Amino acid sequence: MFLNQALCETVPDGVICFVTPTSLISGAYTRNARALLRTAAHPLKASFIEERNGVFEGVTQSFVLLSFHRSAGSKPLSEGSGVSMHTPR
Repeated sequence: MFLNQALCETVPDGVICFVTPTSLISGAYTRNARALLRTAAHPLKASFIEERNGVFEGVTQSFVLLSFHRSAGSKPLSEGSGVSMHTPR
């Protein structure tokens, strides 16, 4: 998933920014993604975008700009770790 890849590519003490649907913040399906972010980064700021029209062509879902500070010494998931980013159904 792109969240883990961003964590892997960001140096410790680096800053990561995401443009994501607001469902990342509270959706049941994204529970594991939030858990990953909590273990590897600290939230800095969340900016909710009120205007949906004309920002991203064809996008009708609300979205948020999120920034995180990658914790020094934290380790994102590695391939083959056995931990799934997907929430079981």
